[in-house]
Amino acid sequence: MKGYINTNLIKTYLSKNNLSKTKFCKLSKITLHSFNNIISERYSNTNIEVFFRIARQMNLPIYKIFE
Repeated sequence: MKGYINTNLIKTYLSKNNLSKTKFCKLSKITLHSFNNIISERYSNTNIEVFFRIARQMNLPIYKIFE
């Protein structure tokens, strides 16, 4: 299931908003472990709610974080 999430979009959001991974996770209400799995493209067992929370934090429709 590699390559379905636009991880560059998430990384760009972090850098543009000067957020650490930990701060982003707290704002999104997700675990750092889930975030790291998504960034390293190991998200086959990740709950779909995590993706919705990331999209909500980034003010994007959910389909935008999928490539």
